[in-house]
Amino acid sequence: NGNGTFKIFRVHNESNPANPSELKTGLDHEKASGIKTSNGSEENENRGQYKVPIGLRRSSRDIGMSHYARPERPPQLRYTPVEQTVSPGSPVSLKCSAIGSPAPAITWNRDHQPLMPSHRINFGSFQLHGEIISHMNLSDVTQHEGGIYTCTASNSVGSVSHSARINVFGPPFVRGMNNVTVKAGDNAYLWCPAGGFPRPTVTWLREGQRLPQGHRQTVHINGTLIVRNVQISDTGKYSCVVSIQGQTETSEAFLHILKPPEIDPFTINREKEEGDRLQLSCAVSKGDLPMTINWLKDGRHMQHDPMVEIKQTSDFTKALFFKSLKEHHAGSYTCEVANAAASVNHTAVLHIKLSPRWSVEPQSGTALVGSSMVLDCGAR
Repeated sequence: NGNGTFKIFRVHNESNPANPSELKTGLDHEKASGIKTSNGSEENENRGQYKVPIGLRRSSRDIGMSHYARPERPPQLRYTPVEQTVSPGSPVSLKCSAIGSPAPAITWNRDHQPLMPSHRINFGSFQLHGEIISHMNLSDVTQHEGGIYTCTASNSVGSVSHSARINVFGPPFVRGMNNVTVKAGDNAYLWCPAGGFPRPTVTWLREGQRLPQGHRQTVHINGTLIVRNVQISDTGKYSCVVSIQGQTETSEAFLHILKPPEIDPFTINREKEEGDRLQLSCAVSKGDLPMTINWLKDGRHMQHDPMVEIKQTSDFTKALFFKSLKEHHAGSYTCEVANAAASVNHTAVLHIKLSPRWSVEPQSGTALVGSSMVLDCGAR
């Protein structure tokens, strides 16, 4: 109207704004460009497009259509599952809730294995005031469904998790463990998916020897074995022994360490001459397959050259064959090898002895007796 009052309407369908829902009325039309909300629920409800008509002196004009979108935020857990101790046959329900933008998805797993709906397990999820709430329900828990349950909230920005144990009265048990593969130098985590109650004692063995042995090994309070800065010598079978009041169960996992590649050093023994033939071979004596082997010249991938043939003679050998050395072949040659564990390289320098040649060839000339004469001559 004439005093500059503005109204903001949310229009879900711009082509049919017959019934816009009024969101905000104010006196200062300059504030129309900055719509703020005070909490997550208001942001969720107010998100959309806004059309701001302003009437001044009996005329109105549309000052534009803008889109209001909440800033992206990683998930935050509002409610997390708590530890429970129950008898077999009891119902169990775990709750987890989270906020974030975009709205996070919530998933569940047990002892690091995804949980899927079944006739015994069902999931419920709904949204309330911008908060995603998820329930996991077990109709009548069995003794072997005890373990560590984890709720994970994820969106395009990040993820966050929380775990809680469900203890079910009964004798000890341990589920089959997955083998673990890590790169040399990384940390290895071996989980022991044990259950039973009273809570079992977890012991780790390797080749009959109780762990930890040395400062690189740690057994966490939840039964997880951590091997730090793994080395090839850590490869082998690891046993998790679970016991309650004299009853024991055992499960095993194999720890495989990925070996980085190792190149046999190569050299170019002497200066070569133009026209010579030369073979440079890059042989990888150690390291897990598959691996890639590439040749570089002066730090760049080699260009096609009819005088140079690149041939992979095996899974772990790649050679350069120079049919006839030319001046432009001089430079540094690098063999670069990579596998899942690491990338390594080795370099050798090729020097080429060039035959003398004229850069400025002397020319015949004529001069008077007693006068000066200059003859240009240049060679390389």
